[in-house]
Amino acid sequence: MAWDVRGRNPEKDVSLNKTHKNHGLTKEILEQLYVNEGLSDAKIGERYGMSGEGIGYQRKKFGIATRVKKVSSLAQYHLTDV
Repeated sequence: MAWDVRGRNPEKDVSLNKTHKNHGLTKEILEQLYVNEGLSDAKIGERYGMSGEGIGYQRKKFGIATRVKKVSSLAQYHLTDV
């Protein structure tokens, strides 16, 4: 039985087997989740057993641009308005 350095069994821990080669994400799926449904990298990662950073890497690899963050609703108020 092959255990990793942290003492986890890759045969039983599915998250250890989710590499860039077998995660099942295609450009079309990632575009649907990230662009059309507005999910974050972290939320997509939860669904596919990957980190948010791993999803971000795949997104960049597929040429899917990062969304511009929305301005907080509080940012529209000035201190003089309070």
